[in-house]
Amino acid sequence: MRTFFGNTPQLKFTPTGKWDEASRLMGRLNPEIKEASVKAQWKLCEEILKRVKRHMIRQDLGWKPLNRKYVKLKKGLGWDHRMLLATKDYYDNIMIWKRANGWQVFVGVKPGIYGRTIRGKRAKKDIASIATIHEFARGKRRRPLWNPTIREMGNTPGIKKMYLDQFEKELKKGGLKKYIYRLKGF
Repeated sequence: MRTFFGNTPQLKFTPTGKWDEASRLMGRLNPEIKEASVKAQWKLCEEILKRVKRHMIRQDLGWKPLNRKYVKLKKGLGWDHRMLLATKDYYDNIMIWKRANGWQVFVGVKPGIYGRTIRGKRAKKDIASIATIHEFARGKRRRPLWNPTIREMGNTPGIKKMYLDQFEKELKKGGLKKYIYRLKGF
C-alpha cells in the first residue's frame, strides 16, 4: 500500500517450527502446567513492555533527530517533543494480552487502535501499523524500538532462557516440581 510513508510494510507473525504438534501437546497438558506457562509468558512480556517503554522515555536507541521545525510545532501544540511520544497514544497503548481460553501471551499494540494526527483528527493508520513503519522503514523515519529491545535481551536464545527460568519458577510455585526435569532438555 502506498502512503505518505512510502510502501507500507505489513507486520505479520508466522509461527515457525512444530506449532501444530505444540498446540496438540498443550491441549493435552495438565491445566496447572498451562497456567504456569501463561504466567511465565506474562512475566516475560512484562519485562519486554518495561524495557520498550523505558527506551521510549530515555530516547536511547540512536534514532536520527527530528526536524527542528517539527519539534517546535509539537511543543507549540503542547505535545511531547520526543520521538514516538507526541500524544502518548503509542506509549499508552502498549499492552499485554492473551486471547480468551488461549495459552499464548502477546505484548505490543493491538491492531485497530488509532491515534491522533497533528490536526487532532483520528489518524488514517492504526498505531500498530505506524509502529511497524517506524520499525522497518528506511531513512529518517526509521525508529526501531522492538528489535533492539529483543536484541538486548539476547534475541531468541535469551528470551527462551528467560521464559524457561520463569516457567520453572511457576512450576515450583504450583507444586509441579516433577515436570521441571523435562524442561532441561527443551
